[in-house]
Amino acid sequence: MTEVPGAREELDRARDRLRELFAALVTELTGDPGPRVPNPGTPQIAAGEESGEALRFEYSLHMQDLVPAEGVDDPARVAAEWLERAGWRVALNPARPPYPAGAEARLGESRLRVGTRPETGLLTITAYTPEIRLHEPRSAAPTPPGCPRCDRPLAWFRLGLPGGHSRPGRPGRLRPETWWECSGCDWLGWQRHEGEGLVPMLRRTSAEGGDCYRCGEEAATAVTEPRLDADRHLTAWAVCLACGTSNGMRWKPSLDR
Repeated sequence: MTEVPGAREELDRARDRLRELFAALVTELTGDPGPRVPNPGTPQIAAGEESGEALRFEYSLHMQDLVPAEGVDDPARVAAEWLERAGWRVALNPARPPYPAGAEARLGESRLRVGTRPETGLLTITAYTPEIRLHEPRSAAPTPPGCPRCDRPLAWFRLGLPGGHSRPGRPGRLRPETWWECSGCDWLGWQRHEGEGLVPMLRRTSAEGGDCYRCGEEAATAVTEPRLDADRHLTAWAVCLACGTSNGMRWKPSLDR
């Protein structure tokens, strides 16, 4: 896949603007002058690749268990009025016992929600940037590179996202990477964009913990080559080749040399 010029920078700018507003809203509702708003490291997939449409990505911000400031008896109303002054379009959801009132707001394609946990009165705030397409739609049949191990042409295969498998009348959603395997030597790997370097993956057997925790498929997991981080823990990235579930892994080596 080819990156859309300027799209990543546009999404990062939207994240920074939203994070600044998010922090100001937290201050308004809690009285905390310097809230520690999480900084999302990477954007998440917001909409999938259907009918050849490229994946769209967004950043999300989330804070929960926030204590309202003294005098903020109706956080949803206070948040709604503050957001309206900031130019947001706001819908105030009235309380429906046992659920308290909440506020939902939009500014362009950015979205924000404020809610209160009914049992504790603590606040939860969630916000999302606009969904932005970072890559051009992948080609129907990417040009196969040569296998790094035996130099045979690699075979492209489709790897779906969790919950994104094809159904009648609706194409499945694919993972954003382009996946390759070798019919000659069983090499497996992927590349972020067509023409870029290949990242090898190691297949795991059931005895090596290769059964998928999500779909239960046996020996379906592949992992990147483990690396030592600054704390001398091993890290790797794992993907289920059956359902597309991925997750980061981190563990302490059995022998610390």
